[in-house]
Amino acid sequence: MKSAFLCGAARAEITPENGWFPMCAGFFSENVREESFLVGALDRQFVRAIALENADGRVLFVSFDLIGVPCGPKMVRLLSGETGIPEERIFIVATHTHNVPALGHREKLLDNPAFLRFREKYPEIAGHHLAYEARIWEMAARAAREAVAALRPAKMGIGYANSYVNVDRDQLYAGGWGMGFNGEGFSDKTLAVIRFADREGRTIAVLANYAVHAIVMFLNRCLEGRGGSTGDLPGVVCDEYEKNHPGAVCMWTPAANGNQNPIIMTYYGYPEFATGRVYENTVEGGAYEFLTVLAARHYADLLRAEESVGDWSEEIELSAVREAEEIPVRTDIQPRFGPDPDEKPGFQKIYLSGVRLGNVFLYGIGGELYCNVGARLKELSPFRHKLICSQCYTTAGYMMGDEELLAPTLFAQRTRWLPGTLVPMLEGGLRRFTR
Repeated sequence: MKSAFLCGAARAEITPENGWFPMCAGFFSENVREESFLVGALDRQFVRAIALENADGRVLFVSFDLIGVPCGPKMVRLLSGETGIPEERIFIVATHTHNVPALGHREKLLDNPAFLRFREKYPEIAGHHLAYEARIWEMAARAAREAVAALRPAKMGIGYANSYVNVDRDQLYAGGWGMGFNGEGFSDKTLAVIRFADREGRTIAVLANYAVHAIVMFLNRCLEGRGGSTGDLPGVVCDEYEKNHPGAVCMWTPAANGNQNPIIMTYYGYPEFATGRVYENTVEGGAYEFLTVLAARHYADLLRAEESVGDWSEEIELSAVREAEEIPVRTDIQPRFGPDPDEKPGFQKIYLSGVRLGNVFLYGIGGELYCNVGARLKELSPFRHKLICSQCYTTAGYMMGDEELLAPTLFAQRTRWLPGTLVPMLEGGLRRFTR
C-alpha cells in the first residue's frame, strides 16, 4: 500500500583496535602467509543502517565495510530480534573490501574449520579475530537499533551520474585469460544515488549503487612493507560524505561488480615487452595516494548524482522478499567455502532478495554478479528505477553468463556453474519479485 513513510539512519565503527594487529586478511585458508597479515588500519570502517517505515511495516538496509556479509542468516536473525523487523525485510550487503581482517563465511569463527586450524598455529592472533567478530555483531545491532529509533517523516528521490572508475578486468593475453584492463569489455558506469531527506529537505541518508570491486588497495604494502586494513573505495567515499554532511549516513552498495576492477590499483599486471608473459606484482610502498585520487573522483561523481535527484515522493509502497534457489552445479569442483550442509548433493543454493521503494526496485543477489548480466536484469525489470546489488545476504562466488563461462574467462574454470542454468534462474527470480 502506498503511504507516507519514515526514515532513520545510523552507523557504528568496526575498525579493528590497534592492539589486535597483526591479523589475517580476507579468508582463512590452508595457505595463509604471515607476510600477508594486516598490521594496522589505514582508515576507518563502519557498519551502516537505514530503516524505513510506512503503513505496511518496516524495512531495514544494513551494509558492512567487509569482504562479505558475516553469517548472513544468523546476522539477519540477530537484527530481526533487535528491531522486531521480519527477517525477509532486512536487506543486508557487504561493500566487498578485501583488505580487512578475515571472518567466517556462512558460520561464525568457532564453527569454521579453517579458523580452528588457524587457531592451532596462531592462538593469540585467533583471539584477536574473535574479539573483532564480537565487535562487528555488537555494532551491527547498535546501528540497527539506532536507525529505528531515529525514524522520522521523510521523502525520497533518486538521481544518477556516470563514474569512470571501473573497467572490465578479464583480459585475453597471448597465453590465455588473466587479470587485466579490458577497455573493450562491458562496463556499466552508472552511479545511482537514492536520497532520503526529512520534510525540511535535510539529508537523512543516501544509498549509492555502483559496479566496482573495492580493491584499489588490494595486497597493499602501506605500513613499512606490510598491509593495512581499509574500507577501500566505498569506505573512504562514505566516510568523507558523512564528514561533510554531519548527521547524514552514506551507504554504498556494490552493483554487478563481479568482473569490474578499479582503473588504478596497488596490485597490477601487464604483458612483458619481450615475452608477452603476464607479470603481476604489488606497488612497493603501498601508494595510498591511489585510493585518495580514485575516491575523490568517485565522491565528486556521487555529489553530481545527488544534485540530479528528482522524482521525489513522500508516499511510497514498501515491500521486501527473499528466496533461496538451488541449481545444479559441476561436482568435480569443490565449493570455495566448503560444502553447505543445507544443500542437496550436486546443487548450490543462491539467495535472492528484493525491496520495493515506490518506483525503485533493488534486486539483491548472493554472489559476485558479472556486469553484463546485471545490465540484462535491469532491462528485464518493469520498474522505472532498478538497482542490482551483489554480495547480498551471502555469496555463491562469481556469477557469470554462458559467454564468459564458455570462453572461458578469468575465473570461469574455477566456478561450478553449468551452462544454461544461472542466468535463467536469476531472470526467473526477478520476474516473480516484480509481478
